[in-house]
Amino acid sequence: MNKFYKISDIDRLTVSEIKQLYKNYINPEQVNIYNAFDYNDDIFEKAEGVYIFTKDGKKILDLTGGLGVLNHGHNHKNIIKERIEFQKKNKIEINKLNLSPYVAALGHNISMVLNHKLKKSYFVNSGAEANEGAIKMAYASYKNKRDYILSAGNSFHGKLIATGTITGSLKHLDFPKMKNVKFFEYNNFESLVKTIDNVKVQNNKCNVYAIIIEPFIAQCLVGYDEHFIKKTRKLCDDKNITLIFDEVYCGWGKTGHVFSFQRFKYYPDILTFSKSFGGGKSSISGYIAKDHVFKKAYGNKQSALLHTSTYNGFAEECVTAIEAINILVDNDYPQKANQIGSILLESLNFLKSKHSNSIKDIKGLGALYGISFYSPLDIFTRVLKNIPATFIQDKKEFIEKITIGSVINHLYSNYNILTTVTLNPGNPFLSVSPSLIIDNEDIEYFIDSLDKTLQIGLNKLVFNFVKTNL
Repeated sequence: MNKFYKISDIDRLTVSEIKQLYKNYINPEQVNIYNAFDYNDDIFEKAEGVYIFTKDGKKILDLTGGLGVLNHGHNHKNIIKERIEFQKKNKIEINKLNLSPYVAALGHNISMVLNHKLKKSYFVNSGAEANEGAIKMAYASYKNKRDYILSAGNSFHGKLIATGTITGSLKHLDFPKMKNVKFFEYNNFESLVKTIDNVKVQNNKCNVYAIIIEPFIAQCLVGYDEHFIKKTRKLCDDKNITLIFDEVYCGWGKTGHVFSFQRFKYYPDILTFSKSFGGGKSSISGYIAKDHVFKKAYGNKQSALLHTSTYNGFAEECVTAIEAINILVDNDYPQKANQIGSILLESLNFLKSKHSNSIKDIKGLGALYGISFYSPLDIFTRVLKNIPATFIQDKKEFIEKITIGSVINHLYSNYNILTTVTLNPGNPFLSVSPSLIIDNEDIEYFIDSLDKTLQIGLNKLVFNFVKTNL
């Protein structure tokens, strides 16, 4: 096309034209990856609640939950209403020189759901940026600077330079690293203490300014136990270490509490959040800190404006988040997550007993679950020898992904159900993470469809999937 696209032009694009534009201007390898799945041959045109509607009229049950973004579902009518009202009244969106009533009210609401134990908020655009801001605040809060931040070996905190460095599960990636990061063994308090002791400085002084953990790790579907959280909280108090909880993925009701750490009574010094904070319509994230941490970092005129952002505090973004929180509270989304989880756990355990040769494990909390499968290794005896070693570093993990991919594809092609994979290193899961507005009938439809899919047998599913794509 030798002119600029208009919106009306975009609505007329075909699947093949979209793929070619991706190859030319975005990322050709994304096309190659997505081409393995039949849903990449459809154009997703509209969405409402837990359903996506394709351009050719298919109604798709979306069980991905927007990878953490869609706790409220697609296009929640109350959120849409508030955004339209804001626009119709020509409300001021960008104003960096006055105090914003929307920012002020949003900060209050977040502190409310945290029982006012954390008070000072700052709003950014992504979860990785929220974690970077938390690191910066923690470091800035020490007058006599300490050097180290500690993170768990299986953690995920983002893909920027700093957040990528503190992400234990991305240690193999080759990018510049932030200095002075150490990793401890997940849920192992003795490992944490040993790591702190190993970086002590002269006169046996603590040299750690922050510990960052995900109270529930979405990519591994595991959570820290209360014993670890309790002892870590006390350790941080005793050694004056800032404790950061990363709730970017699991916040806003997904795991049966507003934030997953609230299943215990121990609060962090800084909390980060994102994903469903924007109600599925707004790119807004944030972090909130205890008063004493904020005051030490930014509580004076010289540093009050040290952390700023171009898009911080856009009014319509804040309006969206305010309404999203009110919907969550008024409709008790954490309780909805527990109800969904109760049904999923019972149903998935039934399927596990019925298909014991296929389902290996079920993990999860609230409305965030995953299913791992046994890999039909025998079917790959011939295929693997023809695949270059540079393509597969770990054949076992590759086969597990192919196995889950075959289930995902069958559910979509035959039952109009959209699912995805949770890429837990070494043990990927079929993700079952619906929006919190899903009803029991849709859950039952998924369980029945998965049952029928597994009755075909993993060997046959994988063989058909591989035959089509390799």
